[in-house]
Amino acid sequence: MILKNLILFFLPLIAHARDFKLVPKKTLPHSIHAAFQSLNHSNFNEIKLKELNKLTRDIDLSFSLLEKNEIEFISQSEILKTLFSMKINKGDHSKSLKLNFVNIIENRLSTGELNPFSTYFLKKLQKDMIHLYSQKEFNVYKLKNQQTIRTSSIPLLEIDKRYRHLLPLLNLINDNSSLQINQIINPYLITALKSIRQNSRQLIMMSKTKSRPLLEDPHREYIFFTKVINQKKINTASILERLDDTPLLSEEKGEQLKAQWLPRKSLPQPIDDWKELPIPVDDWKE
Repeated sequence: MILKNLILFFLPLIAHARDFKLVPKKTLPHSIHAAFQSLNHSNFNEIKLKELNKLTRDIDLSFSLLEKNEIEFISQSEILKTLFSMKINKGDHSKSLKLNFVNIIENRLSTGELNPFSTYFLKKLQKDMIHLYSQKEFNVYKLKNQQTIRTSSIPLLEIDKRYRHLLPLLNLINDNSSLQINQIINPYLITALKSIRQNSRQLIMMSKTKSRPLLEDPHREYIFFTKVINQKKINTASILERLDDTPLLSEEKGEQLKAQWLPRKSLPQPIDDWKELPIPVDDWKE
């Protein structure tokens, strides 16, 4: 009964334990919106979650002092720069020309296992490849590569440069499953967001038109994000139902305690040691 009362006392406190996440608004560029959506679905520990929330708040503050075109430029450029800096196997150039990367990307997209940013990234890459394959010089480029013929044609050199630039990312998609692609890209999103924060601050500090100081106000409302509280629900009835059939102590332990506290059946006989006392001396007479 005591345990049950204690549970009833503390359950309201436990049931209202809360955490939160910062959900990006649609006013943000699609690239950074998808990045935050993906990170919000990641299983971060408490330290990583605090780091992400601090990073998000810093970016929200910086973006509040920037123009829309500045936000789009910094977001797009820093995310792409980070993706192209990933350490990925470049693969075999000649063998890759035999593959149809548009179909490979479509297969990954159709699994439904890609997170929001990976989906955004693959769709962008697919558009690039559709554009590249549609160019009439691309077949000539493939043929010359198969024959190992060097070319000085400017259109073919431009195709070669673009194709080789995209090839590491194309190999990443070809060599990994959808879930593996998520796992590889996600850590780089934090790196990209840190670069966005840094470059946003630099742009603000260099601009003469942005007069407001870049100082954090703890009471400031979010502009580009919504704070969503996740309330943890606890099944109180289920816990109490299990307690009804569960003793506070096991029967064996209970009997041991009972034996310790019950009075003994035979007590020792009292000894009357007051019979022979010394005769008192009256030394107050003189």
